[in-house]
Amino acid sequence: MPDVMSRLGSLAANQSGFTLMELLVAIVILGVIMGPVAASVIAVIHNTASTQQRLTESHDAQISTAYFGNDVQSAGVTGTVTSGYDSGCLVAGYTPILQFQWTEYDVTGSVTAYNVATYETQAVAGAQPALHRVNCRGAAPGSTPQSSDVIVAHLLSSSVAPAVCVYTCANQPARAVGMTVTEQDGFQFFVSGVGRSTG
Repeated sequence: MPDVMSRLGSLAANQSGFTLMELLVAIVILGVIMGPVAASVIAVIHNTASTQQRLTESHDAQISTAYFGNDVQSAGVTGTVTSGYDSGCLVAGYTPILQFQWTEYDVTGSVTAYNVATYETQAVAGAQPALHRVNCRGAAPGSTPQSSDVIVAHLLSSSVAPAVCVYTCANQPARAVGMTVTEQDGFQFFVSGVGRSTG
């Protein structure tokens, strides 16, 4: 029995904890460390949004360049949309900017398809407008059904519309067609191509 009591006494003597002063010092040090850590986390979150927007704008420029250059090379170009255009590619609620038309032939010279690619802006309530490439393909002019609608610029400026130049583009070849796109934060890119035929 005395052996058990001596063991309990030694356990009680070895129990230790934090003093009030030690706890207060730890809390002060934690406060000093957490301020810069919180500021760093907020900065990372802020920079992530900015970086994501830049990546989106860069992607818009790349995809616009890929489509636009091919459309210019494929098509006869007119700078305005008129009643002579294929209206099947004009989407209700979109504003047409530029339309390309071209015809595909087989090896015998017979027409296989009529193609229309229209660049159109879409105003979205409560959001930034977007630039679409609406593509149509059909068996006859004026009856080409819509086959695709691709957003080529997601964050257009609401105050600066895409500007088009047709065969009069500064610092470009004589047969160049170009379009200047301005994004919401002022980021601007120019896409162009050189036409092989006139419409």
